[in-house]
Amino acid sequence: MKARLIPICAVAIVSILLFGCSQPAETPGLEFMQNASSELTCEMFQEQPHHSGDIVLGVDGTLTVILCSNPTTGFEWLELPQISDTSVLRQETHEFMPPEDENIIGGAGKEIFTFKTLKKGVSTINFEYSRPWEGGEKAEWTFELEVHVRERSSTTELKVANAIEARDAALSYLRELHPQNAPDTGIEWREEAPTGLVGGTTIVFTTDNWQIKVSWPVVAPENTIYTIVVSSINLGWHWKGKVSADGSITEVSAFRQMSEEESQNLAEEFLRNSATYVFDGIEGTLRVTDTLKARCPYCWVFIFEFDSEQPGFGDRTGKILAEMITHHKAVIAVEQLEIISAVMDDQWDMLRHEIIGVEETLEVADLLGSPVYDTLVRIHGEVSGLGDFFCPCFELTSGGKTVLVWYDMMVENDGAQRPPANRHEFNNGDRVIVIGELKGEGGVHYSKGDFWAMDITRVLPAPPPEQV
Repeated sequence: MKARLIPICAVAIVSILLFGCSQPAETPGLEFMQNASSELTCEMFQEQPHHSGDIVLGVDGTLTVILCSNPTTGFEWLELPQISDTSVLRQETHEFMPPEDENIIGGAGKEIFTFKTLKKGVSTINFEYSRPWEGGEKAEWTFELEVHVRERSSTTELKVANAIEARDAALSYLRELHPQNAPDTGIEWREEAPTGLVGGTTIVFTTDNWQIKVSWPVVAPENTIYTIVVSSINLGWHWKGKVSADGSITEVSAFRQMSEEESQNLAEEFLRNSATYVFDGIEGTLRVTDTLKARCPYCWVFIFEFDSEQPGFGDRTGKILAEMITHHKAVIAVEQLEIISAVMDDQWDMLRHEIIGVEETLEVADLLGSPVYDTLVRIHGEVSGLGDFFCPCFELTSGGKTVLVWYDMMVENDGAQRPPANRHEFNNGDRVIVIGELKGEGGVHYSKGDFWAMDITRVLPAPPPEQV
């Protein structure tokens, strides 16, 4: 998948963490970490507010998580983070450590959590940094940690030591289960130069028909978990899984054909498991109201609607809520069986679990300075020229640059007509957020550089006229 300037929604960048560990001396063979600790600093969260990672621990081990915290801001980490499987992992303690220099007014301290591993299995811990009172900001920072607990053994061998071995382990798994459709043996894979974030690396292997993406954290080889994505644009197949150093494989997404039906099922499952729907979604009200085909292969945007029992988004446990049936609309974009965007009511980023703000969009000047054509992006600016042109369009300006935005009568060169943009009432002088794409080639009905809108949301009304 080609790099993008900014996708339709600001998808959280995954930060793969480095874990400090202490292992028993004279460990024969492969020994998983028995005790591990991880610390995320304020600087890390300020640079990227949402993090996730994996770690492998032995049974009867201790995990310590240290998170930056500044109670003078009103924010704090939830005392009891959500644990997906408490039979595998149990929280032991939670305490606050003030800043080392207590004379610094408003200085940040640390919240320290400890957990005990109980048995073999996988359990995910979700940490949220919020203001706990009603109406306070929720999930300003988050940390999702997937903990793999293994039985300790003195005879286990390191079976997967690098990305190539992880790739081959995944291919063997697929060939055994799907011999007719998995990539053949004897393929010569082309290897692209490694890329990645701090603490993590990704290598992409390609052939004429297949692509395999291997990502892993920079930790000790015996503790590495490789994330593998196998896909084929030409043949339409997709699979995702995780390969551990001991050779065990966890299937995340089954080997299946990419199709509109599978993509819709994926999007619906994601919505049903979302915090808003789980909290108070009314069963029987969820339905698909529209499906849009995007330009990229195996890409669709699905629009769902449903009702909830109260207003608001996410997990609202502990808040005083009005008993009011609330209608929701969720726009979920799926690209090659991966959810790349999920926005509810034009306000709630379902992937990042936060309210969408203008600061997470592009200025028009940014888009035109480094144009990304025929790709869904979000831009913001001030509306002008509405009603002045002989077209359903207006000018959008920000950063000193202007783009012509069409919201209806968008006709491709082959005659296919795009549906009108979903939009709320707006006027000249209003500031709006527009989701859509910059057209990369001229046509009979449009010019290169026009912007075709899919959704328009008013953020701020026009300022009142100056009093004379």
